[in-house]
Amino acid sequence: MKESLYILFIVLPYYFLIFENSTVKEAVSRATIILSLAVLAGALRRAGYKARILDLNLEDHPEEVLERVIRESNPRYAGITFTTPLFELVRRYSSLIKSLNPQTTVIGGGPHATVL
Repeated sequence: MKESLYILFIVLPYYFLIFENSTVKEAVSRATIILSLAVLAGALRRAGYKARILDLNLEDHPEEVLERVIRESNPRYAGITFTTPLFELVRRYSSLIKSLNPQTTVIGGGPHATVL
């Protein structure tokens, strides 16, 4: 395994932000798998790199969990997938990552980043 390159994929804690007051909240799970991240992480692992998906929707204290993971794992890259309504959340979490580890390159992806 190519230990020198560690990639962390991050799913932001969007569930309550988007569905808090929604009538469909009960029909949408916090544990929805984002297939694109699974495909990317799988391809990187097959190529010998270390890759992990961190789904912050599953955490009660997402910022604390992200802080711990960044400090413990020291990722070279942090990929964040997002849609337009999450732009400010991406800015906040990107700033947190860079404050914890300035050497980590933060990469935004998903529908918002692709269109822009």
